Amino acid sequence: MELIPAIDLRDGRCVRLLKGDFAHETISLSGVFLQAGAREAELSGARLADLTRARPTTRRTFTRADRVTAFVESYQGQSHEALPGYVTTEIFNDTDQRVYQQEVRVVPEASDRRTASLAVELPIDELAPGQYLLTMQMRQGNASARRDVRFQVQ
Repeated sequence: MELIPAIDLRDGRCVRLLKGDFAHETISLSGVFLQAGAREAELSGARLADLTRARPTTRRTFTRADRVTAFVESYQGQSHEALPGYVTTEIFNDTDQRVYQQEVRVVPEASDRRTASLAVELPIDELAPGQYLLTMQMRQGNASARRDVRFQVQ
């Protein structure tokens, strides 16, 4: 078994959450959830909470014929008013060249829930075979949270 530690970063620094109390964090992100299947599969408008019907994958090697959707959910702490933010999705190739970028404004679903879900279909069919890094970063004012996932296209 291979164990890969997770590191939480805030403002470019390694941080330790206060006993996992996300209420004290300005913003945080769930892990990235990937769904892969035939290109005709459809999950548009899905929320992370609705994905029990979807089939998550631990696969990180895809063919150009696969349809891959990345899901992430943002969470806002209780110390301030719930505000919209921006999620930037980027894909970098093995030479650290950005080959895809998308920025989307996300708005909390309700002020009392303080969450927002985002689904991004990845342009797997447009990528050359090789290794890639998917980065999803939420920004809200000066606060940010980021999650990365490595994958391969055959």
